[in-house]
This record gives sequence, structure tokens and C-alpha cells, in this order.
Amino acid sequence: MKKVSVPSLLLMIILVAFPQIGETIYTPFLQST
Repeated sequence: MKKVSVPSLLLMIILVAFPQIGETIYTPFLQST
């Protein structure tokens, strides 16, 4: 169960955090260009 739930939590965190990180990096890049 733990081996299944831990990767699931990581996937959820990545799916939630990735767009936020992408926005944080992408927005200044658009503004500077």
C-alpha cells in the first residue's frame, strides 16, 4: 500500500506544482522579452 500511495502522492504534487513552477518561470520570461 505504501509503495503505491507514495508515488501517487508524488504524482499529485508534481501535477499541482508543475503548472505553478512553469508559470513562475514563464511569466518573467514573457515580460522580459
